[in-house]
Amino acid sequence: MYCAIVALSFCFFLQCVSFHLHNREDSRLKIRTVCGHTSTRDTVSAQATSQQIQAMLHDLHSTIQEDFSTITASLHQEIRDIGERTDLLEHKSDNLCLAHSELVDAYKELKTLHDALLLKVTDLEDRSRRNIRIRGVPESVKSEGLSGYLLDLFKVLLPDMDKAALQLDRAHRVPKPRNLDAAIPRDVLTRIHFYHIKDSLMRKAPTLTEIYTGISFFLDLLTYSMQQRREFLPVTKVLRDHHILYRWGFPLNLLVTYRGTFVRF
Repeated sequence: MYCAIVALSFCFFLQCVSFHLHNREDSRLKIRTVCGHTSTRDTVSAQATSQQIQAMLHDLHSTIQEDFSTITASLHQEIRDIGERTDLLEHKSDNLCLAHSELVDAYKELKTLHDALLLKVTDLEDRSRRNIRIRGVPESVKSEGLSGYLLDLFKVLLPDMDKAALQLDRAHRVPKPRNLDAAIPRDVLTRIHFYHIKDSLMRKAPTLTEIYTGISFFLDLLTYSMQQRREFLPVTKVLRDHHILYRWGFPLNLLVTYRGTFVRF
């Protein structure tokens, strides 16, 4: 398009030159006629010069017309090509949008299935764990005496249980969070050898005698389960402030008893 504009401008310039030359020759002829100096040779020379210029202008005009037609045809072809490519891109974009929507739907479905499966697997592992976290054991009880202290504690909770069944696989203290007071003893983590003993201890833990005041039993759950339970902190805080009894169910339930009414969340 720029080339065509330049060519047209040049053509206009040549036409102006031709017009100026014609006027100049006419003026010269008039002057020579008036002065009586007109000659046949000058007239023929002027006519030849005018014809040559006209021929040159005609050739230039034809060349410009051809170039303009070629440029126009090329531009039209480029526009058609761009249009075809644009249509192709729009078609591909539509396909990508559809594929993206299908992918999002599939992702949501898979995430739902994954969360449900993770919850089930976590529940199965939490139920099969035999660890108990015991809070409140004095720091005066050293590591070598932990097992004996815990066995005496378990005998208080399960006095009729056979001593051979009260077996501990291991018992040790765990580091406590930095924000806790230094006077608070570290928790003790122990693994009971038999699952049914661990289950019985957890049920009997609220009935501890005064000699063991301040000692609490907690399930040692997976990290994922603890993260899920932390989301209930605002609710459990309100329940504790109002002295409403609650306990945790599986896989992730909050069991509340209030005025003889049992509610599951």
